[in-house]
Amino acid sequence: GAGASAAAALPDGTPPLWLATRHGHIDIVRRLLAHGADPALRGPDGRTPLEEARARHLEAIAALLERAR
Repeated sequence: GAGASAAAALPDGTPPLWLATRHGHIDIVRRLLAHGADPALRGPDGRTPLEEARARHLEAIAALLERAR
């Protein structure tokens, strides 16, 4: 809403969608996906947000990411 891109990486290269997934912030994941965040971008550990959600047993977030693929 403030004009920031949902696809823009953080200064260290971490995708916001991966970071929100890692920390289990489902509302942020939902908003980022709605604003065009790319669910294929990998985080610093080499995993996609979906892989991260599965590794952390975040089933609700994994389901959102599955639908976004």
